[in-house]
Amino acid sequence: MEQASVLGLKNVKFLNINAVYLPKYIKPNAITQIYLNFSNPLPQNRTENTRLTSPRYIKMYKEFLAKCGKVYQKTDDAGFFEYSLEQFSKHGFILEKISLNLHSSNEQDNILTEHEDKFSKKGLPIYKLEAIIKG
Repeated sequence: MEQASVLGLKNVKFLNINAVYLPKYIKPNAITQIYLNFSNPLPQNRTENTRLTSPRYIKMYKEFLAKCGKVYQKTDDAGFFEYSLEQFSKHGFILEKISLNLHSSNEQDNILTEHEDKFSKKGLPIYKLEAIIKG
């Protein structure tokens, strides 16, 4: 967010709201890319519905995304990553560029996030996927 401000980017918006309110702000088919970088995995079964890759949110993403839009996800949590792969697949997304250890792959376009840097310095693998809405 700070970089967008420093760079004076005009095509970026930040909303400090709970994700359940996004449909009030985002029109159908209005977004081409969604980034889920190091979301809280919320591993307890009782919190599954609040995971950002739960069916509740994936249905929202499908509405927001334009034809062939993508969701990019990075996490350090293997269980959350497996859950996300399953949910995107179940809800009609095509999965591409799945990495079980991003930093040992040949990924050229990776933008290193603060959390990613912290976790990779601890020796944790970084998991990444791209989920594309079927057009």
